[in-house]
Amino acid sequence: MAANHLYLSILKSEARRHKGKAAWALDQGMPRLAKIHQEQADDTLRKLADSYQVAPSERADHADRD
Repeated sequence: MAANHLYLSILKSEARRHKGKAAWALDQGMPRLAKIHQEQADDTLRKLADSYQVAPSERADHADRD
């Protein structure tokens, strides 16, 4: 369970980092680079959402074993 929490934490951090880079690139007048970082942030957020959808069923599996 701790490994899953660490993975989710890393994904959140990665999404924030890409969003920050996208904002910086846009401020610097680099819309193509901003778009790339925004797409990377969106991909990371999708992975995060998928992880949260999987997590409840994993918790149910662990509860059955106890």
